[in-house]
Amino acid sequence: MAPGRKTGGRDFVKGDPNIPKSPGGPHLPAEDRAARELNKVQSFKLIQKYAWMNKGDLVNIKNEDLPLYERGILKSFLSFAQTGAIHHIQFWLDHLVGKPVQAISNPDGTGIFATISKISDVELERRIDEMYARLHADKS
Repeated sequence: MAPGRKTGGRDFVKGDPNIPKSPGGPHLPAEDRAARELNKVQSFKLIQKYAWMNKGDLVNIKNEDLPLYERGILKSFLSFAQTGAIHHIQFWLDHLVGKPVQAISNPDGTGIFATISKISDVELERRIDEMYARLHADKS
């Protein structure tokens, strides 16, 4: 049993400054919330900056001059450029944009982009028209 007096909360006084705050604590001040939003906007701008660079440009950037956070983003995009594996930048995309609620796939289980690349432009246009018609038929 823990040392100290066991009162079961009988001596609790609301607003007593001697009682430590709960882990949730008070809400963040408005300026701190604004700083978090600014950080999200800056992160998004950094990701846009590195997403449009080619491999040669990413390699030529001097890492030592960058803040640690920006170095992490740069390293992820550089790894993605070298290997082509999306998991290197997946964290940043999920962090800013959010994870997809539902995976996009075809009824046969294949990815949607694999199927689209195999069909002709005419067939693709026909399928889009069918989806459009179904979408508007459901609303009426």
